[in-house]
Amino acid sequence: MKRGALIMLSLALIWVIANLPAGLIRFFIDEQQLAVVAPQGTLWNGSATLVSNLGLQGRSHWQTSLFQSGTLQPGLALHITHDSSDLRALAQIGFSSTKVTLSGTIAASSLRPLLERYDLFLTGQFKLSESVWNLQSDGFQLEDPTTLEWNGGPIRYILANTLYTATMPPLEARISNEEDGQLDAAVFFAEGTSVEFNQTESEPPLLLLRLALGGSVYVGVSRGMLGLANFPWQGDEADGTLIFEIERSL
Repeated sequence: MKRGALIMLSLALIWVIANLPAGLIRFFIDEQQLAVVAPQGTLWNGSATLVSNLGLQGRSHWQTSLFQSGTLQPGLALHITHDSSDLRALAQIGFSSTKVTLSGTIAASSLRPLLERYDLFLTGQFKLSESVWNLQSDGFQLEDPTTLEWNGGPIRYILANTLYTATMPPLEARISNEEDGQLDAAVFFAEGTSVEFNQTESEPPLLLLRLALGGSVYVGVSRGMLGLANFPWQGDEADGTLIFEIERSL
């Protein structure tokens, strides 16, 4: 009798754990940084709309697992969609760090809340090549350099209270980690793009972006980028020369 009751209690406990509601994900997320809206399913296989403190959002579906490639390896598969954005991530969870493999496409419309902070309005899509990130308690590290390609298109931006417009060619950001942990992105013409460019050295970057561990963003804009963006500049600097350098907090 006692053995039967114990079995029933164990089965009931397993059922409760297996059906924990998806809303419990809030206990694992800093809701000052990321809000969880309309969760559905279970904690182990569910979905919710995630809204960041930067205004970015997407519908996310996650599925957990205990085994990967036939070995014991806790993991999490995540699929995020918004408009025509489609991102996929696979996390391998370890004791001291988590390895995340990330790839997919990001629509410019999905980035609008963030870009508007910088008075920048884009169209088109960004394609992120497969990249591997190591997440630790003190930050993240990109395992190997990766690329983010933008297919170009019309842009609008406001500078010194003046609205400018341009049609941009396809561009490619080459992303890497510095030894101090900063994340750098050097922007060049995408492969195969034919644009007149007055080079004085081997393929100078059009734009430099740097994300510091403290959350600040550095932007360096070259003379060549100003020309592409139809921004008037009277100087005679080489196209690879950085003209503007800005640093702001996210």
